[in-house]
Formats: sequence, structure tokens, C-alpha cells
Amino acid sequence: QPRFEYRGFTLDIARSPYSLETIREAIDMTSRAKLNVLHLRLSDDTGFVLKNPLVAGCNDCKADSLPQNPTKYDDHDLKQIVAEAYSKGVRVI
Repeated sequence: QPRFEYRGFTLDIARSPYSLETIREAIDMTSRAKLNVLHLRLSDDTGFVLKNPLVAGCNDCKADSLPQNPTKYDDHDLKQIVAEAYSKGVRVI
């Protein structure tokens, strides 16, 4: 049982999307540092990085002053990230 229930790391992929490999490296580093939560920030006023056919309008959201970011993650990508993190004792929120 960890001393603290939430020892986490935030990765802001809404504003600065990273490759899946970089996210996997972040999971490894989070686990090695004995942190148990990886907070993935998927949206903000500059964009929405999750491909979602149910919310199609959000797929093109961006602030007018910022360039469109082409990096998008789909359900399969997120399921892989969550499964890999879980196998290393890291919860994704």
C-alpha cells in the first residue's frame, strides 16, 4: 500500500502532443520514480486531441491564434496507453 494514494505526473498532450513512443517513455519514467498516476490532459482551449466520431466538431477545435495540431489519438491508442500503464502500476486519468 503506497504511503500517498496519489503521486502523479501530468503530461499535457492537448497543448503539446507527443508521439505514442514518448508517452510510453513517460509511463516508464513515472513507474521508475514510484509515481502511481499519469494525468493525460486531452483537451483545453487550444485543441482536442482525441478522435471521437460522436463529437466530430471537436476534432477540429483550436484557438484562432495557434496553428492546427495534426496529432490525434484514437480509442485504440488510449487503450494501449492505459493497458501499458496498468501493467506497470500506473493509473491513467
